Amino acid sequence: MRKILLVIGQLGFGGAERQLLYLLQGLDRRRFDPLLCVLAPGEMIPEFQTIGVPIVILKRYLPRYDVLPLFGLLALTRRWRPDLIHSFMTLANFFAFITATILRVPLLVADRCVEPLTGADLNPFHHWTERLVISRSEAIVANSRSGAALAVEGKGARPENVYVIPNGISTEAFEIRNNPPAIRRELGLDPDRFTIGIIGSLVGKRKDHATFLRAMQSLTQRCGPQFQVVCVGGGPKLKETRELAQQLGLGDRTLFTGIRTDVPEILAALDLVVSSSQWEGMPNVIMEAMAAGKPVVATAVGGTPELVVPGETGLLVPPQDPEALALACQQMLENPARALAMGQAGRRRIENFFSIEKMVRDTENIYQRLLS
Repeated sequence: MRKILLVIGQLGFGGAERQLLYLLQGLDRRRFDPLLCVLAPGEMIPEFQTIGVPIVILKRYLPRYDVLPLFGLLALTRRWRPDLIHSFMTLANFFAFITATILRVPLLVADRCVEPLTGADLNPFHHWTERLVISRSEAIVANSRSGAALAVEGKGARPENVYVIPNGISTEAFEIRNNPPAIRRELGLDPDRFTIGIIGSLVGKRKDHATFLRAMQSLTQRCGPQFQVVCVGGGPKLKETRELAQQLGLGDRTLFTGIRTDVPEILAALDLVVSSSQWEGMPNVIMEAMAAGKPVVATAVGGTPELVVPGETGLLVPPQDPEALALACQQMLENPARALAMGQAGRRRIENFFSIEKMVRDTENIYQRLLS
């Protein structure tokens, strides 16, 4: 049995954390012995503790630029002697790269960051460490073809070192047998109105809730009071986003739920899921919407076009274009039968191409290749 040390920055609510949980749940324990190392705790720790994988949480005293976890990771690796290290997220990748280099352990780096490589909000240290790790690592796994291209063209990875393993998701987890109108009533929504939802953390510019809300304002002018809006997620920009909704005249038709852990139930209450992101990797929220049989209107960024087939499972629009987003949503609202058919086609696409079993199997194959 080969020992696999998996390293991640924290276990908060996020796409990388959810994929890591699926991987650990499905990993063949007859072939692999996993140990999870976390640089900082997070809200998903209790969920990870139920799957029977040992977890080591390293000590950390500073919220940023704390090197103490690096020494903890070096000590843990020396003591446990893994056959392979698999790391996730920028800081964990950096620390794992240093550890693997010093102790001569094979390393698999998960490159899920698709942030713009230029711009006023560029974090120089963040991107320097990314380029260093990606350009010098012998094995990188991206979760989309666009992410793999960025690793090669923007971060200096050698093409032969980059593997693509799309995220995996279970459609069974999104089979809600409750009555969607009843779920809407529980949320305080009108059970009879077309319901449009956006799900994502309100942090930074990535999810671009401002463009979404401006699109909803335009849709109001086009269609009147036929629809209602649900914004799911929390974060430092929640108050600012609520205020923008009020300024745009959307306060009486927009529900802000804050952080929710019952995403399948929330999705059951929606008729349409929107993603207005400025950039993405392989967005879990779109995969979850498709797994729940919901049509999607999304910006054509990152790995999103690898998920959404325009005209078949949803519609794609340019980023930061509220009018295009509003027009696409109008097409769904005015043709609910077509929207329903797109949702069912999206569910079939997830079942056929993006299962958890396939993601786990492909990852195990890379482990075996690196170990042999």
